Amino acid sequence: MLLQPQIFIPPISFLYRKEVYEKVGGYSEALPVLGDWDSNLTFLLNSDIAVIPKSLTNYHHRMQNVVNKGYSNTVVDGTNKHRQYDVILRNYLLREDIKNNKLGLRYVVNIERDHQKLSNTLNNLNLMEGMLSAMTKDMVRAIKKHGFWVVRKVFIRK
Repeated sequence: MLLQPQIFIPPISFLYRKEVYEKVGGYSEALPVLGDWDSNLTFLLNSDIAVIPKSLTNYHHRMQNVVNKGYSNTVVDGTNKHRQYDVILRNYLLREDIKNNKLGLRYVVNIERDHQKLSNTLNNLNLMEGMLSAMTKDMVRAIKKHGFWVVRKVFIRK
């Protein structure tokens, strides 16, 4: 889904017509990160986006190290900046919808974030429920077999 910046669309894989680029105003130079996500949303508001089901480019993550210092991708080396500007951009987009007295796509991206958090929480709860169910079954088997259940201590080394 295009509504979340976590769904990564590398800029090298986004092709568009020059007239659409000029219509939407290009990329925001005020955003050191997430400018492509902001522009993708603007493109979506003004034009259809299609997928070419064929690999046309090769994108790789460059991790920061001594050799390529300063040349790493922001999606792997600038996560704090991404988090910071995610909030700034979402707040700006929401204010724009409020100023224009409408609830549009820019409002939806804020709701989508909350939906994603709830979805992740529900997934975690489902995993915990499965673990508790398995533990309960183990406990019942142990009680039936031995008449008691022993809790083993597990030490995890960091």
